[in-house]
Amino acid sequence: MPEGSSETAQPIEALRSRVERLKFDVVDVPMEPKFHNQTAADLRNDEPARLQHYTELLTRRAERDMQEVLEVRDEAKFSKYTGMPLPEKVLNEKGGLTHASSEARLGIFRGDCGYLVEEARKKGIEAPKFDSETGVPIPQDSLRALLEVRKLQQREQERNDAVLDAEDLQMGLNALAELKRIKREDEAARVIQGLSPKQ
Repeated sequence: MPEGSSETAQPIEALRSRVERLKFDVVDVPMEPKFHNQTAADLRNDEPARLQHYTELLTRRAERDMQEVLEVRDEAKFSKYTGMPLPEKVLNEKGGLTHASSEARLGIFRGDCGYLVEEARKKGIEAPKFDSETGVPIPQDSLRALLEVRKLQQREQERNDAVLDAEDLQMGLNALAELKRIKREDEAARVIQGLSPKQ
């Protein structure tokens, strides 16, 4: 085994690991690119370049998706959940966010997701710990964990609403039954007293 091969493999493994982590921070995972979207360079036989490009694409998308889900305004200076300073958006020459800018903002958004997931856990709503199809652990500070928690919260709210609706219906039926009982007693009393029943 050549001496440099382990040095080459390590960055590739690190890139693979980053890609797998970033997949938990986007709403819809894009396909791994075959060509560079700016230069059209063929990435099919260049795994390091492909993984690096995929990492950059995922990071930008994750920053955008998290900002949208967390409802963070473009002009926000601080996280509305943890109060951490939010790095400014730094644009490149094409008007998109630089990779470093996206990465810095993503770190704060992950903190927000982790905070919201933990707050839900304190109220009895647990985010899944593992992906049900792959068995891969789901990072608890990821967008995926937050979206799973929000689904569970919505189901819980729907159940609570259904219980309240059923209780309201039962209260209405009980009140109606009580009114009918009072009316019957009133009519019976009128008959006993020799009065004609109410029309």
